[in-house]
Formats: sequence, C-alpha cells, structure tokens
Amino acid sequence: MGFDPALSSADTIGAATGELATMRDSRSELVALASGIDHPECVAWHKGALYCGTESGDLLRILPGSNNQEVVANTGGFLLGIAFDKDDACVACDIGRAEVLRIDMSGNVQVIAD
Repeated sequence: MGFDPALSSADTIGAATGELATMRDSRSELVALASGIDHPECVAWHKGALYCGTESGDLLRILPGSNNQEVVANTGGFLLGIAFDKDDACVACDIGRAEVLRIDMSGNVQVIAD
C-alpha cells in the first residue's frame, strides 16, 4: 500500500526550529522518530536503527521509540547522502569536504573518493 495523494492532507505543526509542513495519507499515522536534530539530511534504516547525516557533519544513530541520538562519527563537513555497505559501514557523501566517506560503526572515517 503506497501513498495516495487523493487521501492526503497537508498539516503544519510547530517545531522547536520553526514550522514543519507535513503530508500524510489518511490511512497511516505520521510519527516523529526524533527531534532537535541539526538540519537532518539523508536517512537510512540499518539493522533496526535509523541513521541520518547532519549539516554539522554528524552521522547519527536513532533508536526508534526512544529518541536516543548517538553520534557515530563527526566528519567536520556536511553529510548529504548515506547508504550501508555489506560490512555494515556507512558510505556517505560529504559536500563540506567534497568527498565520499566510509564510516564504520566505531566512528572511523576513511576517504574513498575525493
């Protein structure tokens, strides 16, 4: 069952950083998994956790239902895209560094393309 625009409504809800416009399908519930994140970009589910990059270069691990946000690593750049490889490392596009990075779950950052 996918998103059906005919059943959707636009809502605006207040957020600590301003107004957040959301679209929701009337057949599903909109649930916030985390809040207070510095300009979250790019998200990926991996092994039961949600990961996202931030404007400040953090790779965050968010455990659903807890709002616990753990900084896996900080690249010092601006993470705009993430995915996971077969070894469970995060591959990230970092626009601030103009590099593609490999970040392991211990926080080690390796440049794989520049």
